[in-house]
Amino acid sequence: MKQELYKSLTKIEESIVGVRQFTIHNSAFKSSIEVYDYAYPFDFMEDIEKYQTECKREGYESLYQLVAEFMKKCNITPFDESELNEKKNHTFLLFYFLVKPSEEIKKKGFNAEVRTFFAVPFTENGEEAFQILVSKNRFSGIVEEMKYAEPLSKDDDKEDWAIFEKAVAIVEREPNLVANAEHIELSTFDDALNDFVAIANIKKQKTFKNQWKKLKQNPKKYIDKILKAGFYGNANQQQINYEFLLKEHLETYNDDFPIEIDALTDYIEERLGEKIHITEEDILYPKSIAEKIEKQTDYTLLNVENQLGYYTFFLCHKEYKDWILSLAQQLELPIDDDF
Repeated sequence: MKQELYKSLTKIEESIVGVRQFTIHNSAFKSSIEVYDYAYPFDFMEDIEKYQTECKREGYESLYQLVAEFMKKCNITPFDESELNEKKNHTFLLFYFLVKPSEEIKKKGFNAEVRTFFAVPFTENGEEAFQILVSKNRFSGIVEEMKYAEPLSKDDDKEDWAIFEKAVAIVEREPNLVANAEHIELSTFDDALNDFVAIANIKKQKTFKNQWKKLKQNPKKYIDKILKAGFYGNANQQQINYEFLLKEHLETYNDDFPIEIDALTDYIEERLGEKIHITEEDILYPKSIAEKIEKQTDYTLLNVENQLGYYTFFLCHKEYKDWILSLAQQLELPIDDDF
């Protein structure tokens, strides 16, 4: 392993030691880069029954058996299960993101592929290094990813090795790498969440806020879910916030193209008490519908980007429009006025 790559991985590892995960947005790939710092068995204990069940489904007697096999792929002799403690455990970094699809994957109708890279620290001939493994297009979580992970060779796997080096460089260059990790405290979003649920008229406010925090804490878990279900768009924080949050809690109007004029007119009239005249031309340019609503009422129309091929509109008080757009940006909710 190049000394430069080793230093970069060590820097990343040290930066998140007390936080265990962070997200790099605006990456050069098809999604943000999720980085996790795992230690076995401690990071698996909270959901140990779930992991044990998944392991048995994949043909293992226990989670330990999976981890032992994984370590052997790295030419690392696993600790005996009875030896594991706070000072004696197996650790590794996990990098998860989407990349451009191969021609074969494109033919299947997908516009992205999943890459999960593992960086496992070990000592070789007295020198510290990392063994790199890769798992491709696995959507069921870390058990499946570890099972199918294979050692990555710089000479034999040039394309994936280059992808991994690029991802590491992006993460390392993040100017606020340590700051981002240290300030992932979810309580810092409480004010924005409180404001949003109030002005967006969310009925189950406590449920909404708790679910948002779950999605923020473990985006990979939910990204895996939508990919496994067949989603092939840009699987990112905004998309899971739509799928597992806004879809259930935000009152919206949903319609395929072309928009049904009568249905949308009735929807607006029921909620605002005003009948808006919508033309065939308007449905081609939904922003004009928003402008008509603003002129005739105290409300406006915002767009909820779902990446699912149908329209999702959200009525809000026009006095709160800029506020909602600002909160949506802070909370990574896919709400905008760009129809």
